[in-house]
Amino acid sequence: MSTRSLTKIILNNQVKVAQYGQYDGNLTGAGSIIANFISENLNKDWKLERFKELVNNLIPITDRETLFKLIKEKWSNQSLPDAFVVETGAEILNIINDHLTDYVFLTPEFEKDFLCEFCYTINLDNETVKVNNSTEIPFELWTNSLLEVVENVNLEILKSI
Repeated sequence: MSTRSLTKIILNNQVKVAQYGQYDGNLTGAGSIIANFISENLNKDWKLERFKELVNNLIPITDRETLFKLIKEKWSNQSLPDAFVVETGAEILNIINDHLTDYVFLTPEFEKDFLCEFCYTINLDNETVKVNNSTEIPFELWTNSLLEVVENVNLEILKSI
């Protein structure tokens, strides 16, 4: 399903990742990917510190001209790396963690686009997740159980309208 989203990572009070996602940006899609990633990969201090280091070492690309030039130079005879395809979305977390990219294309302006249905902000500085304009939720509480409750409440609200 085409539920567009943005997955942002904040480190040192800066947006280090702002990954567009074309599909499955809802809570049971991207939200669940983020919950699984946190529980499996950020549950120990050393894992969190390692991920912070990987994020901090990413090379940001901020304009399309630079992106197209890089693609032409590095990947002209290959398929595009997953970090640059619209299907990636929240999977960017696993791509970074598995060190499958050195580059990220920053698209933070998409957060303000009316087509952006969900914006997930993963703040590595204070170890929280925020969706859209919600309260920041500590990593340990951002679980699939929480997301199921929220999804069910949303469905009940929609049914009552």
